[in-house]
Amino acid sequence: MEDKSALLNQLRIDRDSGPPPSSRWVRWVSAAAVVLAVAALGWFWHRPNGIPVHVAVAQSAADDGAAAASSILDASGYVVARRQATVASKITGKLKELDIEEGDTSRRDR
Repeated sequence: MEDKSALLNQLRIDRDSGPPPSSRWVRWVSAAAVVLAVAALGWFWHRPNGIPVHVAVAQSAADDGAAAASSILDASGYVVARRQATVASKITGKLKELDIEEGDTSRRDR
């Protein structure tokens, strides 16, 4: 019986001892980290934009009208679409009339 009472005594909470010491330095370090993070974000937001860009305006050397009318490059070829669209209906039923044909331009193409 004494073994059980000894085991039960080991499980009791010692109410006489004070609370564990609070680690205030953890609070100070976390507060300092938050302040540094806010300062870093503020600097990143308001930092200078980097390398300044210098703009120069170019003018053509030829002033006669013949040079302006001629083209620089004449090329032949064909145009290929970047995207292909399939038009389909999500409604089941019969279609009475279809006013478009293959190859017609869409509103976006115009």
